[in-house]
Amino acid sequence: AVWHGRELYEKTPPDERGRRLHRAGERGPLEPWRLLAQNFVAAGPGAVFLVTTLEPPAVLLALSPDTGAHAGQILKAVVEGLGGRGGGNAQLAQASLPDAVRAAEAARQILDRLG
Repeated sequence: AVWHGRELYEKTPPDERGRRLHRAGERGPLEPWRLLAQNFVAAGPGAVFLVTTLEPPAVLLALSPDTGAHAGQILKAVVEGLGGRGGGNAQLAQASLPDAVRAAEAARQILDRLG
């Protein structure tokens, strides 16, 4: 996962702000994504890693420190408004939601908050 996270970071082109966003929608639990997300954001500046899962409905957000954003605060604020539960620290957060529609909406709102 360490090598794969770095490789994924390098293959993800930066946007106009220099941010590298990896977004995925998957089935299955979040747990296999945690290590990949941590290594993606550790690989370099401007890293944003966002995964939504449908079964069970959940969201994982990881941010590199230089983004200036707090993953736990952003995720918690978004999912509480959608009937979910979650939180985390500045670099990594995860949440569960009542259904897949709200997980997808959470991802949209997270990206809006990140700009």
